Amino acid sequence: MKRIVFAAVLLVFVSGCVTPSAKSMNIQRSGIRCVGDTATTVSLDSLATVAEVDAVKPKIKEIAMAVQLFLKDGKVADLTIPEITQELRKLIPEQYRFLLDILIAQIQGITVDVQKIGANNVERINSVCVGVLHGCDLYDVKYRPVTAFASDKQMVKAVNTSGIPEQKFGVRLKKEMGVR
Repeated sequence: MKRIVFAAVLLVFVSGCVTPSAKSMNIQRSGIRCVGDTATTVSLDSLATVAEVDAVKPKIKEIAMAVQLFLKDGKVADLTIPEITQELRKLIPEQYRFLLDILIAQIQGITVDVQKIGANNVERINSVCVGVLHGCDLYDVKYRPVTAFASDKQMVKAVNTSGIPEQKFGVRLKKEMGVR
């Protein structure tokens, strides 16, 4: 235990006593990447089947890469919030609008000059895209939660496919509970 305390104290002295600041663009970008990653993971986890995940994941990546390509245009920083929102709507299909909401929220959370969004906000939007891509790349279907929807579908399938009267759900339940 003494060694752990000593190591912790040594780390404090070696790393310095610099307090992280929310004004740091690096810290903001890190947090924004996490937002993109988490939103992607939550969205993929909420899909009913693995087949849907397999179909949606490449589309999400495609959209994020299209947005990144759009951001590389040197003129994007000169757009206003309504203008960039309109341009992003063209790139993001209706069923994937959660991505648009996340992207625009990163700009609206910062004070913006009315005439243009600026280079830092372009970088914030890009950071969301990096997080989204990272979330897609690291998403693993084996860690998906068993959703009520999925287990309900399995139960209905089991009830419907059972041809033996004693195996049907209601009959079996009554028998197990001792109900006549």
